[in-house]
Amino acid sequence: MDNYFRGSEAEAEKILEDHFKEEELEGPMQPLSEKEAIRRFPGKELRIAAQGILDKPDGGQRIIHDGTHGVRLNNKI
Repeated sequence: MDNYFRGSEAEAEKILEDHFKEEELEGPMQPLSEKEAIRRFPGKELRIAAQGILDKPDGGQRIIHDGTHGVRLNNKI
């Protein structure tokens, strides 16, 4: 797809980290270690989705969560 982010892995990591820090400040996200996630969401309750970045026409980025394999991320929000 033409709008997928094509920068380096380091750039992508920075974009995702910055975006998630903004979300954390706004309230919908919180940092969580893998160990704590496993404790809070045992068994099939824990879902891990791949992250992606789409470039927006205005120069910004949109973070996407890959749910193609049944992650059903939005059902747990």
